[in-house]
Amino acid sequence: MRVEDAEAPESRPELPENSRASEAGAGWGCRERGSFHELMPQRVSAFSWRHPLVLWRSRNDVIAKLFGDPAHGIRRRCVNALAERGTRAGFTMHRSDESFSFLLMGDTGEGDRSQYAVVPPAMKVGADTDFMLIVSDVIYPSGEAADYPEKFFRPYQDYAGPIFAVPGNHDWYDGLRGFLNVFCGLDMNCAPDPWKGALSFVPRWLWRRSGDVDTKALEEARAQYRGTPRQ
Repeated sequence: MRVEDAEAPESRPELPENSRASEAGAGWGCRERGSFHELMPQRVSAFSWRHPLVLWRSRNDVIAKLFGDPAHGIRRRCVNALAERGTRAGFTMHRSDESFSFLLMGDTGEGDRSQYAVVPPAMKVGADTDFMLIVSDVIYPSGEAADYPEKFFRPYQDYAGPIFAVPGNHDWYDGLRGFLNVFCGLDMNCAPDPWKGALSFVPRWLWRRSGDVDTKALEEARAQYRGTPRQ
């Protein structure tokens, strides 16, 4: 068989450039600002894990490793409180649909440009999904309820379906109080059980307590950004 008679291999569609291929694919060559800027609040603080204040707000991780993790006791109290309210065992969600789709995201809540920049493409990809699932670290650095309006409600205001979440370690740095208020409608005492031993005074002094919860501010943020029945 002659070369010219051979069938040409099926051509593959050209894929758009991405950040692994070039700087242009990462968006460094854009002449216009990304559309995500329209979603952001007027003032956004730069987020860096090298900032001393951010590390200090996340200190419970180190304390738990050195003196014992109180999350187990807090979790038992949370589960008991939800069970008394009638929450299904295992926290299962039942759907009558034979099939469904969902948008999966994780470690989302830095609240800076790095979070908002991925929102428009994520909303485009997940436009037809039934719900969103955030798996881990909804709010950085310490899961406070006060951060939910700008780091959760605002960026995902255009997602039409409901949003469910699994808390990560940074959500636990608030004793899970912010997470429970937003996703479970539950406000409870999330203080750790007392440590025992000669050095128990150290974690008792250093442990970062749960932040205050402004229920009205959370309700206003929910109504403003995610107030439709399906959301």
